[in-house]
Amino acid sequence: MNPLLNIAGKIVTYSENCKIAMGMITVTTTVTADVAVEVTITPKTGAPITFMIQGSSTQVQEGGSLFDAVVVEMLDRALRKCVEKFLEDYRFRALIKS
Repeated sequence: MNPLLNIAGKIVTYSENCKIAMGMITVTTTVTADVAVEVTITPKTGAPITFMIQGSSTQVQEGGSLFDAVVVEMLDRALRKCVEKFLEDYRFRALIKS
């Protein structure tokens, strides 16, 4: 069976940045996650098309509890944003319609 499209991808950037601000009474933590994904689609006929998709997510919270869970959640959200952008891209939509 010959597929109509071959899709290959790789994660290029998968990083987080944490900033902690110390106040008189509270500690504020800002976690920002950045993800970049490269996806290459090769149609059955035609040249390959490469997409570079970036997503980011930020959360600000007071206190330092559950820091690890917040980092994982922000990375997950950023990756999901990449997937959503890819699926909404007009070039991808044109390929699957043809």
